Amino acid sequence: MKIGISRPSWKTGENEEIVRFASMYPFDGIQLKPHQYEPLKTDADELRKSYGEAAYLAQGGMIVYPSLSYQKWPNQFDQFFSFMKGVGGKQVCVCAGLQKEHLDDTGVKGLATILNELGKRANDAGAVLSLHNHADTILESVEDIYAVFDTINPDYCGLTFDTAHAAKGGMTDLADALQQFKPLINNIHLKDLSKEGSFTVLGRGTLDLASVCRTVKEWSYDDWLIVDEETRDVSVEEAFSQSVNFLQAQKLMTVE
Repeated sequence: MKIGISRPSWKTGENEEIVRFASMYPFDGIQLKPHQYEPLKTDADELRKSYGEAAYLAQGGMIVYPSLSYQKWPNQFDQFFSFMKGVGGKQVCVCAGLQKEHLDDTGVKGLATILNELGKRANDAGAVLSLHNHADTILESVEDIYAVFDTINPDYCGLTFDTAHAAKGGMTDLADALQQFKPLINNIHLKDLSKEGSFTVLGRGTLDLASVCRTVKEWSYDDWLIVDEETRDVSVEEAFSQSVNFLQAQKLMTVE
């Protein structure tokens, strides 16, 4: 299993902190948020220059929020695949904000056709394509995910299973949901929820993430597990420290 982290850079200088702490702890990569790669104009040379010796962390890939018009994706994704190939990124995680009322059965099939095409191109770039489940979109519930992935070739596009968004979508037993979607999953976002329903640091929320970690270990899972850290009220240092403590407690990470 490859363990990475993803954290927005909300303040000036936070991206540098994220790179520093990801290097300090034994994370295998950073899954880049748009505001971390867009200033680089998806230029691989610029990322290597900016990250220096820590450029290897870009293998964690990138998270993309594409156009709501999925027909535009084939042209839009050219830059992403080129960037991933240039920095050695292994994952292109697609957070599609498509709403259910915008896609009928014909639309779902059209989306699947494009995702299959993009997945082939991702593979050619040395990466894999993954579609992120997300509350309030076409991929909210168990039924939604099955309906969309029924027409997607799993060789070309897998599922990013986000624990917090799964809970928001009504999945109460996250370990069971993981088992259901095991054939589709090629990326996991480990994220906790507070009792108020906001994202919080791993282990401080209400979700049974320990059972998720046990399930993943039982699989001998060999893809990316990303700590998707989006807590707004803690510093980068605290977010990383607490996330690592949680991963250590679950026997997923060892820090010497």
